[in-house]
Amino acid sequence: MAEPVKMRLEVKGVPELLKKLAALKVDVEQAVAASLLAAAFVVSNDAKRRAPRLTGNLARSITPGVGTDPLGSSGAIEHTQGTLPEQSVKSLSGELRADGKATAYVATNVVYAPAQEFLPLEHRHGVSPYLRPALDENKQNVTDTYRKGLEQVIRRAGK
Repeated sequence: MAEPVKMRLEVKGVPELLKKLAALKVDVEQAVAASLLAAAFVVSNDAKRRAPRLTGNLARSITPGVGTDPLGSSGAIEHTQGTLPEQSVKSLSGELRADGKATAYVATNVVYAPAQEFLPLEHRHGVSPYLRPALDENKQNVTDTYRKGLEQVIRRAGK
Protein backbone atom coordinates (compact mmCIF):
# COMPACT_ATOMS: atom_id res chain seq x y z
CA MET A 1 0.00 0.00 0.00
CA ALA A 2 1.23 3.51 -0.78
CA GLU A 3 2.04 6.11 1.82
CA PRO A 4 -1.26 7.83 2.74
CA VAL A 5 -1.89 11.51 2.15
CA LYS A 6 -2.98 12.95 5.46
CA MET A 7 -3.72 16.17 7.32
CA ARG A 8 -3.58 16.44 11.09
CA LEU A 9 -5.93 18.63 13.12
CA GLU A 10 -4.77 19.57 16.60
CA VAL A 11 -6.98 21.26 19.18
CA LYS A 12 -5.11 23.03 21.96
CA GLY A 13 -6.39 23.55 25.49
CA VAL A 14 -8.21 20.22 25.73
CA PRO A 15 -7.15 19.41 29.34
CA GLU A 16 -8.55 22.74 30.57
CA LEU A 17 -11.73 22.24 28.56
CA LEU A 18 -12.18 18.72 29.94
CA LYS A 19 -12.02 20.05 33.51
CA LYS A 20 -14.63 22.73 32.80
CA LEU A 21 -16.95 20.27 31.07
CA ALA A 22 -16.52 17.69 33.84
CA ALA A 23 -18.13 20.17 36.22
CA LEU A 24 -21.28 19.95 34.06
CA LYS A 25 -21.62 16.20 34.76
CA VAL A 26 -21.60 15.15 31.11
CA ASP A 27 -19.55 12.55 29.27
CA VAL A 28 -16.90 15.12 28.49
CA GLU A 29 -14.65 12.89 26.46
CA GLN A 30 -17.52 11.81 24.25
CA ALA A 31 -18.59 15.44 23.73
CA VAL A 32 -15.09 16.54 22.77
CA ALA A 33 -14.59 13.47 20.56
CA ALA A 34 -17.86 14.00 18.68
CA SER A 35 -17.06 17.68 18.15
CA LEU A 36 -13.56 16.86 16.92
CA LEU A 37 -14.85 14.25 14.47
CA ALA A 38 -17.53 16.67 13.20
CA ALA A 39 -14.79 19.23 12.56
CA ALA A 40 -12.77 16.63 10.61
CA PHE A 41 -15.84 15.93 8.44
CA VAL A 42 -15.87 19.61 7.39
CA VAL A 43 -12.40 19.23 5.86
CA SER A 44 -13.14 15.76 4.48
CA ASN A 45 -16.29 16.90 2.68
CA ASP A 46 -14.57 19.91 1.11
CA ALA A 47 -11.56 17.81 0.05
CA LYS A 48 -13.94 15.36 -1.65
CA ARG A 49 -15.58 18.24 -3.49
CA ARG A 50 -12.21 19.58 -4.67
CA ALA A 51 -10.55 16.25 -5.55
CA PRO A 52 -9.71 15.63 -9.21
CA ARG A 53 -12.21 13.23 -10.75
CA LEU A 54 -11.88 10.71 -13.48
CA THR A 55 -13.44 7.66 -11.84
CA GLY A 56 -14.32 9.27 -8.48
CA ASN A 57 -12.14 6.77 -6.62
CA LEU A 58 -9.94 9.45 -5.02
CA ALA A 59 -12.89 11.48 -3.75
CA ARG A 60 -14.59 8.37 -2.34
CA SER A 61 -11.41 7.39 -0.50
CA ILE A 62 -11.07 10.67 1.44
CA THR A 63 -12.27 9.99 4.96
CA PRO A 64 -11.84 11.26 8.49
CA GLY A 65 -9.96 8.87 10.72
CA VAL A 66 -9.02 8.84 14.37
CA GLY A 67 -6.20 7.59 16.53
CA THR A 68 -2.55 7.06 15.87
CA ASP A 69 -3.10 5.45 12.46
CA PRO A 70 -4.27 8.08 9.94
CA LEU A 71 -6.46 5.52 8.20
CA GLY A 72 -7.93 3.78 11.19
CA SER A 73 -8.26 4.05 14.89
CA SER A 74 -6.20 3.11 17.85
CA GLY A 75 -8.81 0.47 18.63
CA ALA A 76 -10.05 -2.35 16.42
CA ILE A 77 -13.25 -1.04 14.89
CA GLU A 78 -14.06 -4.16 12.88
CA HIS A 79 -15.31 -5.87 16.04
CA THR A 80 -17.65 -3.11 17.21
CA GLN A 81 -21.27 -2.26 16.52
CA GLY A 82 -22.48 0.98 14.97
CA THR A 83 -21.55 3.34 12.18
CA LEU A 84 -18.01 4.54 11.57
CA PRO A 85 -18.68 7.92 13.25
CA GLU A 86 -20.05 6.11 16.33
CA GLN A 87 -17.01 3.83 16.41
CA SER A 88 -14.67 6.78 15.88
CA VAL A 89 -16.25 8.80 18.68
CA LYS A 90 -15.91 5.81 20.98
CA SER A 91 -12.25 5.39 20.01
CA LEU A 92 -11.49 9.11 20.38
CA SER A 93 -13.22 9.35 23.75
CA GLY A 94 -11.21 6.33 24.91
CA GLU A 95 -7.99 8.09 23.88
CA LEU A 96 -9.07 11.22 25.73
CA ARG A 97 -9.77 9.23 28.88
CA ALA A 98 -6.42 7.44 28.65
CA ASP A 99 -4.10 10.22 27.47
CA GLY A 100 -6.00 13.50 27.78
CA LYS A 101 -5.54 13.99 24.04
CA ALA A 102 -6.86 12.59 20.78
CA THR A 103 -6.19 13.03 17.09
CA ALA A 104 -8.54 13.20 14.13
CA TYR A 105 -7.24 12.91 10.57
CA VAL A 106 -8.47 13.43 7.06
CA ALA A 107 -6.70 10.92 4.84
CA THR A 108 -6.79 8.85 1.69
CA ASN A 109 -4.95 5.64 0.85
CA VAL A 110 -5.28 5.84 -2.93
CA VAL A 111 -1.92 5.12 -4.55
CA TYR A 112 -1.94 8.21 -6.79
CA ALA A 113 -3.22 10.62 -4.10
CA PRO A 114 0.23 12.13 -3.36
CA ALA A 115 0.75 12.94 -7.06
CA GLN A 116 -2.69 14.53 -7.26
CA GLU A 117 -2.01 16.57 -4.11
CA PHE A 118 1.58 17.66 -4.69
CA LEU A 119 2.13 17.84 -8.47
CA PRO A 120 0.69 20.81 -10.39
CA LEU A 121 -1.53 18.83 -12.76
CA GLU A 122 -4.40 20.06 -14.88
CA HIS A 123 -7.74 18.28 -14.55
CA ARG A 124 -11.09 18.49 -16.27
CA HIS A 125 -12.84 18.20 -12.90
CA GLY A 126 -11.28 19.12 -9.58
CA VAL A 127 -8.00 20.74 -8.61
CA SER A 128 -4.50 19.94 -7.38
CA PRO A 129 -3.86 20.32 -4.53
CA TYR A 130 -7.22 19.42 -3.00
CA LEU A 131 -6.50 18.41 0.61
CA ARG A 132 -4.40 21.32 1.87
CA PRO A 133 -6.76 24.01 0.52
CA ALA A 134 -9.68 22.14 2.10
CA LEU A 135 -7.99 22.58 5.48
CA ASP A 136 -6.65 26.09 4.89
CA GLU A 137 -9.91 27.53 3.61
CA ASN A 138 -12.05 25.87 6.27
CA LYS A 139 -10.12 26.75 9.42
CA GLN A 140 -12.92 29.00 10.66
CA ASN A 141 -15.58 26.42 9.72
CA VAL A 142 -13.61 23.74 11.60
CA THR A 143 -13.36 25.97 14.67
CA ASP A 144 -17.05 26.90 14.46
CA THR A 145 -18.15 23.27 14.04
CA TYR A 146 -16.05 22.19 17.01
CA ARG A 147 -17.38 25.04 19.13
CA LYS A 148 -21.02 24.44 18.13
CA GLY A 149 -20.74 20.76 19.01
CA LEU A 150 -19.48 21.61 22.48
CA GLU A 151 -22.08 24.35 22.92
CA GLN A 152 -24.86 21.85 22.17
CA VAL A 153 -23.56 19.50 24.84
CA ILE A 154 -23.27 22.34 27.36
CA ARG A 155 -26.82 23.54 26.59
CA ARG A 156 -28.21 20.02 27.04
CA ALA A 157 -26.30 19.59 30.30
CA GLY A 158 -27.64 22.89 31.62
CA LYS A 159 -31.27 21.77 31.27
